[in-house]
Amino acid sequence: MISNIATKKAENQIVTKNKVLKSLELFSFLTDYESALLNSKTTYLSPSLQLNSRITTKGKIKFCNTDFCKAINVNSKEIQNKKITSTFHPEMPKVILNYVKENLLENKDALAIVKHIDSNGETIWLNSHFSPNTSNKLNIACSIKSNASSKISVEKIEKIYNTIFLLENHVSYDIANKYFEGLLEMEYGNYEGFLIDAFQ
Repeated sequence: MISNIATKKAENQIVTKNKVLKSLELFSFLTDYESALLNSKTTYLSPSLQLNSRITTKGKIKFCNTDFCKAINVNSKEIQNKKITSTFHPEMPKVILNYVKENLLENKDALAIVKHIDSNGETIWLNSHFSPNTSNKLNIACSIKSNASSKISVEKIEKIYNTIFLLENHVSYDIANKYFEGLLEMEYGNYEGFLIDAFQ
């Protein structure tokens, strides 16, 4: 009985590995349009900017400071009560965002490099610290403090994010998640190791 379970587990691991390898083969067939999307213009923000925002339990922006508005290129009236996801780049991997969400639901802080898009359609990258609101006052779910990602950090992480995004959209979320988990285990040890490497 035990040997059968072990055999079945091994077979499942082989199937998963083959699916990932097969999925990665799809990247050689990307269209020029998709390649262009993944290489859209990036604006590098001033490292002096300190972005602060507070997000409601419904995912809407309750407050954002002047630096946040400057980075996204909007005024505070335009952005207030809009979904925070409206500032995320369409190519921001759901795998990463779900990691943040799961931590917040467990009342844990979360760190992530987040790919945003400004009102001109240009890409901006932010090192973001998400803190849950444990008091649940004022219907605030979390606060976010961010600063600009360096060009070195972006160059390290962009290819990984693009791969995850393509797997999510061309194969499945589960395969994208398994790819990222495997990458963490083999290259960085864990998510924290991944961020430490990216922030250097």
